[in-house]
Amino acid sequence: MNIIFQLGAAIAVFAPSYSAEWDYKSSGPYTWGADYPKCTGQSQSPINIGTQEAEHDKDLPIINRRIFDSPPTKMKIQNNGHSLVVAIEEGAYSINDATLLPFEAEIAQFHFHWARNYQSGGSEHTIDGKRYFGELHAVHYNTKYGDVATAVDKSDGLAVFGWFIDVDYPQDNQDYELLFQLVKGGVTKKGDVSQINATFSLETLLPADLTRYYRYQGSLTTPGCYESVVWTVFEEPIRISESQASFLSGAIMDSASMPIQDNFRPVQALNGRKVTKALGPYSGGRSTASSVFLLVAMTFLSSFCQK
Repeated sequence: MNIIFQLGAAIAVFAPSYSAEWDYKSSGPYTWGADYPKCTGQSQSPINIGTQEAEHDKDLPIINRRIFDSPPTKMKIQNNGHSLVVAIEEGAYSINDATLLPFEAEIAQFHFHWARNYQSGGSEHTIDGKRYFGELHAVHYNTKYGDVATAVDKSDGLAVFGWFIDVDYPQDNQDYELLFQLVKGGVTKKGDVSQINATFSLETLLPADLTRYYRYQGSLTTPGCYESVVWTVFEEPIRISESQASFLSGAIMDSASMPIQDNFRPVQALNGRKVTKALGPYSGGRSTASSVFLLVAMTFLSSFCQK
């Protein structure tokens, strides 16, 4: 089995080989430090993002969403008992833009965190104290290390992009419905794995606006909590329906055949770390046709100017 899938299936659960059992219940986040000392470090994730306290970094670029628009040639989906994980096995895209990331990075997997029900908060990061229903994490590794297993504990090893998930859609989000249909087809129990025959790009799951985001140095949010992550957290959330949120909260089972719920780590102390931000047109609410047009125009101009 491909090593990217092996570790991706472990949910950004890149725990060492001697790993102890952990969960989000009796062996939850407040106990992790006993078996995983790095979970008590000074640069841990997630954090609360204070939008006013974050410093504007004029050098952070407008992100061209086309970097996420390359479907892999081979991918799998798995319930690992902690989350729902989509692992990229072959044909992964890479990001090689020194203005966006300090190293060339290749995607390994993406996975989800969510609440106990559609009315609750289950995102890992919070923004000005607000916790969304859920969060999508796309995990990338520094290509100089060759694979995610080697990169995971290096100070410059990983880059994770995070998107909040809001329950604010009047009907089912059809792009997510395609993903959830794959889950319904046989990935609801812990250990279930399914090959995705009709592969799709990460871009199809993302919100319209990628121009406003926050950047800081942190860690994995699961054991072993390695402080190896350049975090990029976007302001505009993904939007799904109440029924889709209820599906996530009720249909995906853990090792005890109970629904996986509240699979998030509480926010950690900032401990003097700097959070920077890229500014764009998004200011809350749903993207309108005019704002989408503006985003496309800005992305085109940015690409043109870089030539």
